Amino acid sequence: MAIELFPVHHRGLAGVGTQVFWGLGCLYLSGVAWLAQDWRTIQLVMLMPTALSAIALWFVGESLRWLLAKGKTQRASKAVEHMSALNKVANPVSGDDHSVLAEYQVHCEKHHSSYLALVRTPQMCRRTFSLSVILFGVNFGYFGMTYNNAELAGDRYLNFFLGSITETIAYVTGAFVVVR
Repeated sequence: MAIELFPVHHRGLAGVGTQVFWGLGCLYLSGVAWLAQDWRTIQLVMLMPTALSAIALWFVGESLRWLLAKGKTQRASKAVEHMSALNKVANPVSGDDHSVLAEYQVHCEKHHSSYLALVRTPQMCRRTFSLSVILFGVNFGYFGMTYNNAELAGDRYLNFFLGSITETIAYVTGAFVVVR
């Protein structure tokens, strides 16, 4: 959802950039676990950033695409007005001129899609199945390696920390690859 807030040419970088926060979260977890070493304390301390994120949701507006796809043009217009005021730019949808929003709404109505589109044709069905199997395998391997590196020889906290640093560096490298 956060990716659609970015212009199209920056979405790849934004998608990879969000993963950097996962790596930093793993670094944070390794430090907290090393300091606390009690699962209840670790759980409580790890919950704090999540609670802050939940509070931040009250300040994030609804997606313009979602509003227009659901036919809520007036709310979309108010959202654009609010964004224009925050960014101190002229409102592109001023007054009763909702032509841009109405045009996109017509586009959404013409190109209505659902999850059934993933299995309607044999080709899409094969692609959906193949990508699901690949995604499962990648995630299974990733989590297996991530959570098993504490079992390697040596200090489990240091192993997890080093694995987290490696992961964060991989995400940053991925960001440079996506920008190219």
